[in-house]
Amino acid sequence: MKTSDVLVRQATRRKDEKLNILTIATHERCESMLAKTGHNFYAFVGSGHKNWNPKYAPIPDNYYLIKNHQIPFGVTFDVVLSQSRLAHHDFLKSYVNANQIPYITLEHTFPYDTWSKKILSVFTNMKGHENVFISDTSRKGWGFDESNSCVIEHAIDCDLFRPAVGGGPKRVASALSVANEWVSRDQPLGWKFYQKAITGLPARIVGDNPGMSLPTNSVEELASIYAQHSVFVNTSQISPIPMSLLEAMSSACICISTATCQIPDIVKDGENGFLADTPEEMRGIIAEVLSRPEDFAYIGEAARQTIIDRFGIDRFVKEWNEVFYRAADTPFLERL
Repeated sequence: MKTSDVLVRQATRRKDEKLNILTIATHERCESMLAKTGHNFYAFVGSGHKNWNPKYAPIPDNYYLIKNHQIPFGVTFDVVLSQSRLAHHDFLKSYVNANQIPYITLEHTFPYDTWSKKILSVFTNMKGHENVFISDTSRKGWGFDESNSCVIEHAIDCDLFRPAVGGGPKRVASALSVANEWVSRDQPLGWKFYQKAITGLPARIVGDNPGMSLPTNSVEELASIYAQHSVFVNTSQISPIPMSLLEAMSSACICISTATCQIPDIVKDGENGFLADTPEEMRGIIAEVLSRPEDFAYIGEAARQTIIDRFGIDRFVKEWNEVFYRAADTPFLERL
C-alpha cells in the first residue's frame, strides 16, 4: 500500500481505546514491555531493518511484524513511534509528514562522545510531538530538558527475572555477562574494558557473539541463567540503563558495573551493587566477591528490591499510556 493511502484518525481517543502504533523493531524485551500497554503495534522488520529474534522474547499477541514494507490494508495509524534518531527518524518521518500522524521519538542510547556540537545539534533537532528518554542523563546528553521531553524508565518482569524458587541450587561462583555483538560494539559496551577486568577469573558470556558465545534459546532460559550465577558484570560505556543489568539485579545477582550514564543513580556502591571506574578496580571487586559470595548475598537481595520498587510494570504502563494518548490527541495544526 502506498504511503498516501495510510488512513489516519484524528478524533479524540477514549483513555481505554486501543491505538494502532507504527514503529520499527528494535529491542525485543523493551518492546515486549511496551506491548503491555495494550495497544496494537505494527513494526517494520527486515529490508534494512532489524528482525525480531524470538529467542530474546516471544512476539506479543498485539505486536505485528511488517515485512517488505507492506503495511496491512485498511489499518489506521494513530501514532508513529521512532526508537532511534540515528536509524529510524528519517524513514518514519516520511509517514508522519505524508499522513499528518502524531509522532513520538524514543531514545534508548546515549550520544557518542566523539560527536561534535554541530553533529549533536542535528540530532537534537529531530523532535516529535512527544520526546521520550529512558533516563535523565540520556535526555540531557541529547540536549533536551523538562520543557520539551519526558523520562520513562524501563520496566522489568520481576516474576520472570527472579531468584530460583525455593532458593534452588547454590549459585555458581562465576561472573556472568550478557551482550550481543560485544566485540564490534566495543565503544558502547566496553569489550576491551571487560577483557582487562575479567582476566584470570571464572566467567561466562551469554549472547550472540560469533566464535565466542551463543544467545539463549528463550527468555525463560536466560532468566534461569541469571538465577544460577552469583555475580553479574556490566561494562557498558554509553548505555543509559542497560536492560541486562536491570534483569540481573531483579534476579538478585551481585552486580558489578561501570559507573557510567544513569547507572550510579540506580546502583549504589556497596548497598545494592558495586561500581568501578577502571578495569583494575573492577577486577579486584569481582575477585573479592567470587571468593565469598555468601557474604555479599545481601547486595543481591537489595538489588532485587530496587527493581521491584522502581522498575515495576504498572508504573511503566501508566506513564507510556499518558504519552500515547497525549500524542494521539495532538490537534491537526500542531502536527509537525
